[in-house]
Amino acid sequence: MIPIDKSSNDPFYRYKMPEVVVSHETSKTVIQNLEQISKSLSRNPAHILKFLSMSFGCTSALGQKYALNGSFDSNRIQNGIYDFIDCFVLCTKCRNPETKFLFGKALKRSCNSCGAIFEQESHKLNILIAKDKGVNEDTKYEMNNKSNLYALLKEEQDNSKRICEVYKQESMTLDQLFSEYVKAKELKQLRLVLNEFKVDKILACVENMLESFKKEDKIDEYVHSLANVGFSVDDIHESISKPRVGKKRSPIVKKIFDGILSGI
Repeated sequence: MIPIDKSSNDPFYRYKMPEVVVSHETSKTVIQNLEQISKSLSRNPAHILKFLSMSFGCTSALGQKYALNGSFDSNRIQNGIYDFIDCFVLCTKCRNPETKFLFGKALKRSCNSCGAIFEQESHKLNILIAKDKGVNEDTKYEMNNKSNLYALLKEEQDNSKRICEVYKQESMTLDQLFSEYVKAKELKQLRLVLNEFKVDKILACVENMLESFKKEDKIDEYVHSLANVGFSVDDIHESISKPRVGKKRSPIVKKIFDGILSGI
């Protein structure tokens, strides 16, 4: 397995894909494992093949095999796949490959890792991707469910009722909801949803979220946000003073919480 991001030198980099395997049949180059590569990238294999044919100035053949007309060695095919990844997979902000297509007036992508939403780089393949939007697993509609949740959180108007609907329709956990909050940095939009839970459960999720995203320096912002939407300082203090269920509390987190609460 090789890194999805060709520029990564991290030995612990977790996003991997199979190295390309090709064979040659008469005047064609067959990509033997394009299906497996496409699954690693969460992209349609037909789109990868079409991108390669556009890049190499040749025609492609779809059927039981993924083939390019012409003779191309594995290095060239691999570099072509990396070009596809740079253009259609990696986030332009954090370079993680956890992106999905969004469809609206313009083709966009959203990143599940950092929350960025950005317009897709101009390319001839964009037309085919937009045309196939109804049949591809690698796509999301811009105004649809989870992909729409981030947009709802970022809007100035009160979308709390619509957020509740997405939360229920998608059977999301509170941790997942807070993950979206981390990306959008907008707790005020979650007020109706948060009011359905006890403060200790909310704070437990805040702790999980902060540790997971390595955002301990954001505790001040989040605790003040909780206080601003109506959670009492006494309730927050009481909850954080209790032993953590099933997991030892980080002393750094506890110290920061105590310091913040004493100043509110």
